[in-house]
Amino acid sequence: MWGGPYTCAWLQIIQQFGFAFQFSQSDTDVGTSGTGIDSKNYNLSVYRTRPLNDDNFIEGLLGIGSIDSELLRKSGSNTLTASRDGTQIFGSINYGKTFSKKDFSLTPIGRIDLGYTELDAYTEIGTDALSYDKQNVESGLASLGLEINDIIFSWLSKLVSMYTIAKTKTNNEIKKVFLE
Repeated sequence: MWGGPYTCAWLQIIQQFGFAFQFSQSDTDVGTSGTGIDSKNYNLSVYRTRPLNDDNFIEGLLGIGSIDSELLRKSGSNTLTASRDGTQIFGSINYGKTFSKKDFSLTPIGRIDLGYTELDAYTEIGTDALSYDKQNVESGLASLGLEINDIIFSWLSKLVSMYTIAKTKTNNEIKKVFLE
């Protein structure tokens, strides 16, 4: 991943912003018959942190991505192949407020993450090939966290507890890809 934070003195409302470019590659085997997926993912993100005052802050991230997948499926003596591409858009917003007293601080944090992925339709090449329609995956995640800092426990530096409620919605069943 490349990128980094940058301080922008000429815009008073932006305290810190940055960008990141990420490339990832995965080679996933499904079962033991030789079925698998090779994927390359590219993501570009911009983020910003803005203190609202000495004790409040808001952070945000917005990104886009591309997915390139090569699929290989073994069915009996048949070997089937396919390519499937996709695009993503995702974002996150974070809000926190710090309460301090002497050497102790407590920061409750709320966060919302949203994502949308669109996978192209594809048809396998080979005997008894399967076809799949375009698939849309919508995801949302809300979380609450608590950061506690106390100079007495400086060797722990930060203690973070995160409670998460998550909901993911898909227009097609993903499990069908591997069960058929």
